[in-house]
Amino acid sequence: MCVIESDHRDWRYEWNKDSVKLQSSQRYTVDRNTLTIEGSESSDEGQYTCRGHIEGRSVSSQSSSVSLSVKAFPRSTLTVTPDNTVFTGERVILTCVIESDHRDWRYEWCKDSVKLQSSQRHTVNRNTLTIEGSESSDAGDYWCRGHIEGRSVSSESSSVSLSVKVLPKTELTVDPKSRVFTGETVNLTCVIESNHTDWRYEWNKDSVKLQSSDRYTVNTDTLTIRAVTTSDEGQYTCRGQRDKRPNSSQESEPINLSVNDLIMFSSLSSFIFSSGHWCGCGIECLSVVLPLTAADVEIQEEQRSAA
Repeated sequence: MCVIESDHRDWRYEWNKDSVKLQSSQRYTVDRNTLTIEGSESSDEGQYTCRGHIEGRSVSSQSSSVSLSVKAFPRSTLTVTPDNTVFTGERVILTCVIESDHRDWRYEWCKDSVKLQSSQRHTVNRNTLTIEGSESSDAGDYWCRGHIEGRSVSSESSSVSLSVKVLPKTELTVDPKSRVFTGETVNLTCVIESNHTDWRYEWNKDSVKLQSSDRYTVNTDTLTIRAVTTSDEGQYTCRGQRDKRPNSSQESEPINLSVNDLIMFSSLSSFIFSSGHWCGCGIECLSVVLPLTAADVEIQEEQRSAA
């Protein structure tokens, strides 16, 4: 803008760049004392002056020069932490870095060309977007843009692709697979579908973490329960933990451990079932004895009576 300290209002204005008179064009527009440059480019750099003339008179007024420097838009870089594959449940931090001395940038975040809004899991704090407890639905292309308040200047980053993988699956097996009786030894084995070998195993019974004891022994991926009792009944789960990523596996589906009491015969009139025959105590067929539950005895008593 060319400002002449004069009471006259009939000034005509002439604009120069590097001592060359400027003509109106598609990008250069003169409106009396104002020169507007649309979509400035590096070629617009230079020394600008203005001069005012009064029609029909030799009076003129020339300004001192003003240097115009045109810089390219500040470059934006988007970084992601962790910087490789993200696993479900992890925290992800995206940071928008703009190479500029300005500090009054406003930041806009987009995923797959849709503007992101703050939510329970997505938090924006100036140039940082934090995703809590990442899910498979968080996978996509992210980019950021910076705006300077009151100006048309903006800086847009290139997109960064975020990949979210599911944690390794975990399966829990139990041995013996058949009915478990008091006094037996039970082995539960935690199998993680992963190539990693540095897993530490966490065991839970009814959602309470188990600690090693005289009867509970952990040997890498196996939990051994010695001399089981009915107090060992419950829902068992396991999960793998490690120091490197992924830091954990999925929790296994629960296995329900049920412990049956053995039937104790205390009188000579008691009968046991062996090799398909009922025998009284003291008879030779005692050489092959099967452990019986109360339900077995009841069924076999009915069979014996029917015979």
